[in-house]
Amino acid sequence: MSLLKNSTEFKVKVSSTLNKDSKSFGKQYLTDGSDETCWNSDQGTSQWIIIELPQPSSISHLHLMFQGGFTSSEVQVFAAPTGTLPSSSSEWIDVGSVYPEDSNKEQALALGEAGVGIKAQSVKIVFSKPGDTYGRIVLYKVDLVGTV
Repeated sequence: MSLLKNSTEFKVKVSSTLNKDSKSFGKQYLTDGSDETCWNSDQGTSQWIIIELPQPSSISHLHLMFQGGFTSSEVQVFAAPTGTLPSSSSEWIDVGSVYPEDSNKEQALALGEAGVGIKAQSVKIVFSKPGDTYGRIVLYKVDLVGTV
């Protein structure tokens, strides 16, 4: 079950937005369900997204839909089990990496051990190996799949 669709109780934070133009490329487009809108990061390394859920959840999959050429060949996933966001990078729990294809299609990437997933209230998604020379990420959809 999608933890983000049909819900307004989650929060999203992003590392940057292209030219600070959140009206055209802002974080709100990550979860609006449209294939016509997207979040576009500014240039730079280690672009990221943080999703805060209203309560701790079991998360089995991360769904991403990139624009080809503006993907990341490695995506690191970190978790915070409670509602308090870690104040430093070292306080996030590293739950592993996933390896999306350089593709325009929606991809379902398994988290944690097969069939187990991860338990978290907040998830940090770090695009550690961007395919674009300037480090930009273009993402049309993000979703977390699991149970509350």
